[in-house]
Amino acid sequence: MSSKPKQKVCKSCNSLKKISEYHKDGIKYIRTDCKVCFQKKKVDRRNKLKKWLTDYKELLSCSVCNYSKETHKTFSIRAIEFHHHNKDKLFNVSEGPTQGFSKESILKEIQKCLVLCARCHAELHHRLKQST
Repeated sequence: MSSKPKQKVCKSCNSLKKISEYHKDGIKYIRTDCKVCFQKKKVDRRNKLKKWLTDYKELLSCSVCNYSKETHKTFSIRAIEFHHHNKDKLFNVSEGPTQGFSKESILKEIQKCLVLCARCHAELHHRLKQST
């Protein structure tokens, strides 16, 4: 008597796949999406968050020199940075989407920061380094 490997239908791609092709959460629970579909959803979610953060940074301006899309025709979101001025940093804002943090968590982290352009941020760190 041969035992058939257990199989399950993936909720995303509707394919019948072996149980070994699914991630397990804990000991008993098996995800409803196969590993391939789960990974694709994870990547899609993170890409959406990256796009959201990019769009969000376009609305910001440096709190010191007011560098922004409205004030500089050569504005680049790459120059907008988040400075944690307290010791309560959980993660780097720019790494939030790739680390799997939610939009709400990223916004909470942004609230703890000063929004600075790259130049003002570098100057601030230089002053802080000089004072220690």
